[in-house]
Amino acid sequence: MSKNRYPGGRSFMEEDFPLFFGRQNDVQAFLELLSVRQMVVLMGKSGSGKSSLINAGIVPQLLDDDCNYYFIIRFNNFVSKSPPLHTHQEETGVRNADTADKNQLSPVSVVIKRLSILDQTELDTELSDLIPDKTSFWYWIKQHQAAARKKGKPKLFLFFEQFEELFTYPKDQVQGFTEELYQLLYSSVPNDFRDIIYEAEHENRISEELEDLLLDKPNIRVVFSVRSDRLSQMNVMRDLHPTIFQNCYPLEELKIADAELAITQPARLSMPAFKGAPFRFEKDAINHIIKSICHETEDRIDAASLQIVCRFVEEHIVGDKADFTVKVDDLGDMTDIFKKYYENILNRFEGDERQGIQKFIEDDMIDDDRRNAFPVGFITKRLKIKEEALDLLEQSSLLRKERDASGRLMYEIGHDRIMLGVVKVAEQRKRLKSEENQQKTEQINRKLKEKLFGYRLFTASMVLLIVCLVAVFFLWRKLAVTEADLKTQQILASYKLEQVNKENALKAAWSYINLGIGYERASGSEATQKALKMYQNAIDTLKRYPDDPVYKIAISKRDFLEKKDKPSQ
Repeated sequence: MSKNRYPGGRSFMEEDFPLFFGRQNDVQAFLELLSVRQMVVLMGKSGSGKSSLINAGIVPQLLDDDCNYYFIIRFNNFVSKSPPLHTHQEETGVRNADTADKNQLSPVSVVIKRLSILDQTELDTELSDLIPDKTSFWYWIKQHQAAARKKGKPKLFLFFEQFEELFTYPKDQVQGFTEELYQLLYSSVPNDFRDIIYEAEHENRISEELEDLLLDKPNIRVVFSVRSDRLSQMNVMRDLHPTIFQNCYPLEELKIADAELAITQPARLSMPAFKGAPFRFEKDAINHIIKSICHETEDRIDAASLQIVCRFVEEHIVGDKADFTVKVDDLGDMTDIFKKYYENILNRFEGDERQGIQKFIEDDMIDDDRRNAFPVGFITKRLKIKEEALDLLEQSSLLRKERDASGRLMYEIGHDRIMLGVVKVAEQRKRLKSEENQQKTEQINRKLKEKLFGYRLFTASMVLLIVCLVAVFFLWRKLAVTEADLKTQQILASYKLEQVNKENALKAAWSYINLGIGYERASGSEATQKALKMYQNAIDTLKRYPDDPVYKIAISKRDFLEKKDKPSQ
């Protein structure tokens, strides 16, 4: 698989030693100190390149001697799978050891697991049979001494990377590690094993070869790689290791001359494994890179930021071009490089997780171009950001983890230059969000206008409808009144006609009654019959008005006359 000339955000590994430039003076000085001191503390800021110095600088030099054996050990932070933190625990980021994940290795177990990586054929079975307890540093170092006897007396180097992680473990586990290291460094045979060895010697169960091995104090060098702001945490080891701070090597950030070597030398290398052909940097381009990363108060260069820039140049500016020279115009605004670097890190996450991480980094961790720090417990419990995501962000140099004066583990943006890239992405996101909100506002206003126009049209239609209804109502009322008047007039006319008809009928009836009275005065039956006929005609004329007195008079006259006429018949 093809590889890059610059590691970017990660540390240099052992296989990257041909690419490791700019630290030759540090490598030489550190090796000289390590050759005369049993214990050395490599201290430096986060991102200063401590791991790179060990992996690609110190270890390759040790491999030149077959008698050198090295072990790189890292504990990783203490992790718990306990229930959610209480308020105080959340603020401090500290958990009770009783709630720890039972499957997590203790610091002592981590070291033993690393030291016990030996082929079964290399194990000294006599030593294994003699020592039943295989859980000590001393036992496994003796096994390595036994395996290396044919080559001579071995030199053993223990490198504890990111040693500050030890102090995230419970105090009893830290103390256990400190005691094991003490027994390994300061005595030929630890007290715990003296009685076993004495008894075996008394019973002649130890060969001379094994006895020589047991009494041969190992040639061990121990390196603690620790962040300078966490150095004080190692004070808990001073009771058993009083000289632990006597040999400290401060790893400073790169000088300008060393930074130039770190920029130019890897680009010139030609190897089949590299992705592209060798290339060069124009002097102005080198100065532009250094000026963009250099600290304002001192002429020092952050190694992690430098590697991020060079990796970007290699992949995005040079690419597969042959015989290419990087010019200052090719670089553009250096902040854009950190912006794209930050965006590439975000692209490793998806969906809601990415949105949550981006919002946390851009809105919470940066305030008015200042970096804010947050406790681990707050980030994982309140903001719901996973510890795996924080580890990835830390490994990429985007975030760095520190412990404050109260002992809390805190996260903040890894470097000011990276922060500028984050700010640029945040501004772009906010601008896009503002434009999106503006578009939404315009869309809402447009819909409101459309609705308002519809409301107005509806209102106008309703008003017109109401006017029409009112007009129809009044027209109907008018028509209704006219019809009522017509009916009244008809009724009056009919009434008047009826009155006339009644008057005419009464006049006719009175005429018949008077004629009947005239006939009734005449004598004779014929006159009587004519009188009855006249009374009957009066009755027939007034039969529509039976309640009229004239009608009743005609009835009375007829009935009286009929009764009077009957005896004569």
